[in-house]
Amino acid sequence: MREFLIENGKNIVLGIMWAEALFFVLLLQNTIKNKQMTTLMMLFICGGLLFDAYVMAWGRKLDPELLMSLSKARYIIHGLIVPLNLAVCGYVLNWTRNKKALMWLAIVIIMAGGAYAGYSKTLELKNFGGVLRYVSAKTTPEWADRVSNILSAGCVLPVVLSGVVVWKAQKSPAIFFAGLFMFGASAGAAITGNTDLMFMISMFGEVFMIFFYWLYSIRHVETVEEEFYY
Repeated sequence: MREFLIENGKNIVLGIMWAEALFFVLLLQNTIKNKQMTTLMMLFICGGLLFDAYVMAWGRKLDPELLMSLSKARYIIHGLIVPLNLAVCGYVLNWTRNKKALMWLAIVIIMAGGAYAGYSKTLELKNFGGVLRYVSAKTTPEWADRVSNILSAGCVLPVVLSGVVVWKAQKSPAIFFAGLFMFGASAGAAITGNTDLMFMISMFGEVFMIFFYWLYSIRHVETVEEEFYY
């Protein structure tokens, strides 16, 4: 499997990018149709992941300075979208207005920390499996890498836990599997020791997460949450 990923890395990342582009369009359609915050949050998350995949898929064809700028933006955007998974939890659990207000206060603070951690990273160019990308260098402040790692796990595990409640209450396992695949992909690379392939394995988890988010948005129950208005 490792050899397959290395030999076909650039094609795999390109395929993931197109899959995320498809789900972005589908989620956009559902957002326009159902006008609900859950789907909007899912759309924002998918959009950030699509940008991430685009930069990695076409990095080898971009001017080095442009790639550097887009890569810096990629880390900042990642810090902004990952906490939105917490918003998904709050809306699918149908929290009260007061709980949602506290939720958003916490999310904004977490987003600020995630974005600043991404901005503070020192980047170095790496070529792995034909994928040319900027990664966090050894000279990156330790706290910045730690914040990013905590965000990745800390904002996805609640999706799994919320998914259990939603599965029981709404008879829909989609949220549970969205969190499970993302969390499993992130942890799997580290457990197996394939840390150099972590970015690619995590991208598979991202596609499955967005896929199950989209499935949930299809069968969205109108009474689960309040509508938002344009």
